[in-house]
Amino acid sequence: MTFVEVKQFLREPINTGVAVGLPTALLIIFGNIDGMNVPDPLWGGLRFIDYFTPSMVVIIVAVLALQSMPSYIANYREKGVLKRLSTTPVSPAMLITAQLLTQLAAAVSALVLLMLVGTLFIGVPLPAHPLDFILSFLLGLSALMTLGLLLAAVVPNGRSATAASFVIFIPTLFFAGVYAPRAFLPDFVVTFGGYFPPSVQALQDSWTGDGANPWHLLTMAAIVVIFGPITAKIFRWE
Repeated sequence: MTFVEVKQFLREPINTGVAVGLPTALLIIFGNIDGMNVPDPLWGGLRFIDYFTPSMVVIIVAVLALQSMPSYIANYREKGVLKRLSTTPVSPAMLITAQLLTQLAAAVSALVLLMLVGTLFIGVPLPAHPLDFILSFLLGLSALMTLGLLLAAVVPNGRSATAASFVIFIPTLFFAGVYAPRAFLPDFVVTFGGYFPPSVQALQDSWTGDGANPWHLLTMAAIVVIFGPITAKIFRWE
């Protein structure tokens, strides 16, 4: 089942192009702009490209969890796939699980590509606190996937899922500093953004700082614990 979902995923150019390829492409572009490779006090003594790399990670997570996955699941419901599966040994829950595993594999692949290209060709350092970074990445991804499933649970079709996802997608990129570097945002916005999934602050602190703030990680875990059961309760198979 998971293999089938992976094949379906690879057929969609938005998945391989935007989620997997776009963050790395942006990293290459920014990494070759004059001035982006010079340490600056504005970026905490880092180069801009080092400061900005965690924001690229957020793009990966947000596109997969909020754009790709909800659309797939809503389309399956709209076409009656979930209803038909309920009468077979392959339950709808197995299909959802396969879809989650597919998105997880895509996120990890995109992250590895981003880190390899960044390290080998642009000199972006690897995370200073790798265990913190892995935990931050997985908890942040899980939190956004939970919200993505919540969207998929209530929208009627794939088009609606894509449109509705922007309610979370746009703030996610804003708080991650994709639209404007976080150093230019008000302090209260930066502070709030640290608790907004997938917590770019936890990613950045574990990559170039002193390690992830436990409260940021606990917030991501709380989103999963609170909204996961709600999603399971209201999810419609048809």
